[in-house]
Amino acid sequence: MENYSVTIENRTKAMKAVRDVEGNNRSTLSFDANINRGSEEGYLNQLAKTLKTWLPDNQTSIELSVFNSISGTYMTMYSFYINENRFVKH
Repeated sequence: MENYSVTIENRTKAMKAVRDVEGNNRSTLSFDANINRGSEEGYLNQLAKTLKTWLPDNQTSIELSVFNSISGTYMTMYSFYINENRFVKH
């Protein structure tokens, strides 16, 4: 199992930021997930199908990142571009 930070970026069809009821930008959602090594693409595919069902007209992408203790930053390891149905291993 690998602990990933999952970041979902969601924009309108016109690529504008999604706003909440108070008018603030809410284009990203982040959470942690433990994913079996080698199952990252399957995990992203399943999550993408759910997001496409809920937000069919929006432009949405998902990133899986791991924390690098040496640099103190997150490194993006995998991306999934839902509207292009494209998986990228970085």
